[in-house]
This record gives sequence, C-alpha cells and structure tokens, in this order.
Amino acid sequence: MHDTLAMTRLILVEDDAGLRDQLGRALRDGALHEHFEIREADSLAAAKELVAEGGSPIVCLDLGLEGRADRGLEVIDAILSADRAAKVIVITGEEDGALAREAIRRGAFDFLAKPVDIGKLEAALDRAIRLHSLESEPDEEASWTPVAADQPMLGESEPMRNLFATLHRLAETDVNVLITGESGTGKELCARAIHEGGQRARHPFVPIHCGAIPETLLESELFGYVKGAFSGADEDKIGLIETAHRGTLFFDEIGDMPPTLQVKLLRFLQDKRLQRVGEGKSRVLDVRVIAATNRPILTGND
Repeated sequence: MHDTLAMTRLILVEDDAGLRDQLGRALRDGALHEHFEIREADSLAAAKELVAEGGSPIVCLDLGLEGRADRGLEVIDAILSADRAAKVIVITGEEDGALAREAIRRGAFDFLAKPVDIGKLEAALDRAIRLHSLESEPDEEASWTPVAADQPMLGESEPMRNLFATLHRLAETDVNVLITGESGTGKELCARAIHEGGQRARHPFVPIHCGAIPETLLESELFGYVKGAFSGADEDKIGLIETAHRGTLFFDEIGDMPPTLQVKLLRFLQDKRLQRVGEGKSRVLDVRVIAATNRPILTGND
C-alpha cells in the first residue's frame, strides 16, 4: 500500500450497531485510516442520503440488511443508480454464495465472506480506492503512444485517443484489468501495451489462452506440479502462472476456463499465493493479472 492515496469517503452500511462500531473502529485503527473519511448508515434510506452528498464514495455493505438477506441488493441498485462511479464491497455469509454472485452481477466491486478478515477488507479497499482515483483523473490527450510487441498502436480518431489515454493511465498503475470485446478487436494488443508501458515492462508478459489448453491439463499447466504428484510427474514443473513472477499474466478468453479451476484461480487472485499440484506449501508471487473475454460474463443469472 502506497502513501499517495487520496482522502475518500467510506460509507459503512450495517444495521447491527455493534458490528458497525466494531468494523468502523478496526478500519480507523488500520493501515488505511489516513485515506478514508468514514461515515455510517444503518438502513437503505440512510445510505442513499450519504451517497446523495456526492463525491463517489466507496461503500462497505452487509447484504443481510433490515432483516432481509437480499435487502442489500436493493442498496446496490440505489447506490449505483445515483452514482455509477461508486465502489460497493459487499459482505455476506458463507452460505449466501448465490447472493454474492448476484451482487457482483448488479455491479458490486468485490465481496467478502463473514467473519470479515480485516486484512482482506483493507486489500479490497486499497484496490477500490486506486481504481476510484484512476477513474477520477481527467482525460488527457493521447500524446502517449501505446506499444505492443514492439509495434505502436496507431489511430487519430476520438475513440482511439480515448483508448490510448485509458491505456496510459492503466499502465501507470498496478491494478488488475479485465478487457472485454469481440474476437479480433485487439484485446491482447491492449494488454501488451499496458504491460510495456508500466513498471513491469522489463519482466515477463505471459499470455495464456484458456480455451487452447485441454481441460485435463489446465491445472497442472497453470499451477505446475511436484515430482510424484501423479502418474508421469517424473520431475518438478513450474507452471505458467509462476513464470510470470514480477511481470504480467494475461488470461485470454477467461470465460472459457472451467468453473472448478476458476475457484482455484480466485484464491490466487485474492492473496497471490500459489500451490503446485501435489505440493504442501504455497508460494507468494508478485504478478499483475490482465484478463480478456469475448463473452458477456458480467450479465445473466448464474
């Protein structure tokens, strides 16, 4: 976590006064306390009033609000209808996986399971405020020319200039990125431009086409394995994810990845720890993740 985060309003929405006070005190005493002005709300109406004050807040929301497990979904709709730039981090019980997925579909930024791990919450807040800061920067003229695989991306139209400005801002940060668009529109070019324009440019850019590796081999190819992990594993093998250490990992067509493997990938994305197949210990990696898909993965009911 860096010292350059700007002061941002953080709204805690929780109808249990004790839990709200406990969470508020933990954040006020935590690593990000200097970067948030913390406000509290105990209902949908109170949350809407605070959002209406302006300033695109970050909202920490308990989905189980006002005696209803799904009341928080209405809060998400109300907040994002009033301010699409707001970042909503939802907190839900372990058994509410379907509600958490619905919250993300409606536009929530992230979700955490109860009991809340303050370290993980602060990490989610750190990501949210960095993206918030990135989106708040004024658009700039595309004097910066993105370069992908030693070839410049060229274009003079307003949409292209806006794209170049966005790639420039992303290259200057270290946030994970999801790129959407139809096949052939240059998603990998954008990913490479972000990598080449950033602080990881001297380190590997590792592209992985999720639909090109057989499902039976995908886990061992991504995570690697240790000798004896399965029949034919005669020696240790470093996985593709691990080869991207200190660089950028690009998942092309992430929507083609099997759901069972998505769960394991999610664990890696959350704490950047990787465990090779058959290994008892985990390894900490320094990797930026960029993913791309031609599927509308953020819509529909799962």
